[in-house]
Amino acid sequence: ARLFDYQNVLPTMPQAGLATGEKNTDLFWEEIVRDALVGAGFIETELYQFSSAEEHSTFGIDRQTAVALENPQNPQMAYLAPMIAIRYVLSAAQNLREHDTVNIFGIQKEFRRGKDGGVEETKKLVIVSAHKDAKVEHFYALKGVLDMLWECLGLHGVAYTEDAPHVFAHPYRAAAIMHDGKKIGALRELHPALAEKIKARGQILFAAIPFAQIASRATAESEYRPIGKFPAITRDIAIVVSEDIRADDVANVIENTGGALLTHTDLFDYFQDDSLKEDTQK
Repeated sequence: ARLFDYQNVLPTMPQAGLATGEKNTDLFWEEIVRDALVGAGFIETELYQFSSAEEHSTFGIDRQTAVALENPQNPQMAYLAPMIAIRYVLSAAQNLREHDTVNIFGIQKEFRRGKDGGVEETKKLVIVSAHKDAKVEHFYALKGVLDMLWECLGLHGVAYTEDAPHVFAHPYRAAAIMHDGKKIGALRELHPALAEKIKARGQILFAAIPFAQIASRATAESEYRPIGKFPAITRDIAIVVSEDIRADDVANVIENTGGALLTHTDLFDYFQDDSLKEDTQK
């Protein structure tokens, strides 16, 4: 252009078409999740995505499903992490020695050996809440954080049902997270025997959800309603039911009957004495 002379270069409009970049839904929902959990008092943590044979043995993971490194730096990093939630549980147990409460979360990948011999990668959201004062209420507190997260993501109708037994989960404090009849994650408390084995000085609760389940089900659409003319009313209701009735079944009946006037239901306590036990009711 300099040799031809700039004055001889005529101004013309660009011929190439302009196109906007495609929206990355994963990154969009990751930011929504981060903002919601940070607002709830959790700290995002990035951990090494490696594990050891000792960890696999402790947490009952089949070593055949783990992906071994050809040249690991040390035995503690001999494998790619087959279950990233374990890394966060161990981190919480370690930090619990210095703090009374540890609330952390992360969005990271885990790696497993597939049936065809290939490596399967799964991005997961892991939320961990650890407390030195072990109480059952901490389980429901973390459930409340999850309910807040579902509301931010526009996921309606999320339910919690009985989870299948797991080797490192508390037998009575575990729930499967269900949406549209499909399990999308799990909320569990670390088994007390395992907590003692890893020298955790308190109660460790954690939730693990494949992020693909979140990105595919979340919606940015919001429904706005006018503020009610009258103040909200909170009522505590005691119900006597048969022992084989699940709390989730009772909540579904209440929510389906309450209609538009009912905004929220939550199980905050349960009771059973000898007389009720004889009647197989609680």
